Amino acid sequence: ILHEKYVYLIIHQARSILKTLPNVNHINLSNLHHIYIIGDLHGQLADLLHIFKLNGLPAVDNPYIFNGDFVDRGPKSIEIMLLLLTAIILYPSSVFLNRGNHEDIMITARYGFQEEINNKYPNCKKQLIDLFKDVFSWLPIYSCVDTGKSNIMIVHGGISTRIDLEQINSLERNRYISMILLPKSKHVGERLTKDEQAEYLQVTDFITRLF
Repeated sequence: ILHEKYVYLIIHQARSILKTLPNVNHINLSNLHHIYIIGDLHGQLADLLHIFKLNGLPAVDNPYIFNGDFVDRGPKSIEIMLLLLTAIILYPSSVFLNRGNHEDIMITARYGFQEEINNKYPNCKKQLIDLFKDVFSWLPIYSCVDTGKSNIMIVHGGISTRIDLEQINSLERNRYISMILLPKSKHVGERLTKDEQAEYLQVTDFITRLF
């Protein structure tokens, strides 16, 4: 188990990078030539290490998109998050993270990530949960890969007829701490406006699975 002081260091450095990113990861394959797209890891560290063994570690010339659901269910969610955040620190131009529905502090309370933090870091569990909650809120919403011939959208959840990419690309994503709970209206003390409700539903489509 990595000492907590290094955990704090990784999280703070990665969060400072995530805060500078737009809502969409833009990837141009004319510069990178190829990219690996990795689905739900769900705390399975052995799977991630196997992927790296087959395809090589992330590097400037070996880029990856990790398409959400890094945590919960598996026993090594913290280790996966720390590896992915370290990869962003080392290679911010070739490692891309999309937010999934399990990068949600309400979901992690039910499916294991918070319990893992409690067990591995009992002396600083509250601080780490709060830090991860903030990191999750700063993860980009989706990725767009320019192949030179077409653009490929990579999103964890899905899209619907109500999607407005201009609105998605310009919204304040860190307002969405959890997709289970409605965000607070920008108009203090009032319910969400019609536009705020539409924005929330679009973010929900992108991050969670459609039912």
